[in-house]
Amino acid sequence: MNGTLHHVEIYVSDLNKTIAFWKWLLTEKFSYVISQKWDFGISFLLGDTYLVFVQTEEKYLKQSAIDCFKFFEKFRDNKLHALKKFIGKTQGS
Repeated sequence: MNGTLHHVEIYVSDLNKTIAFWKWLLTEKFSYVISQKWDFGISFLLGDTYLVFVQTEEKYLKQSAIDCFKFFEKFRDNKLHALKKFIGKTQGS
């Protein structure tokens, strides 16, 4: 089906607090089940969709949000450029 998600992976600053917050909501209210749990992460499954929470490595926790936004802007711009180039080729331009 179009528009469905396979998975979403979210890196968090405090895995224990994240689990404490999301576990109740996902399992009790939305019927997700815990699919996997390991030292640095947990995944919740509902049908074919799963949500993964992963503890961010300590060395990356010190970076500012601005650094992260700059990285994602560059990543986004590169992907958009590649997509435009691909679409141009498929449309014969």
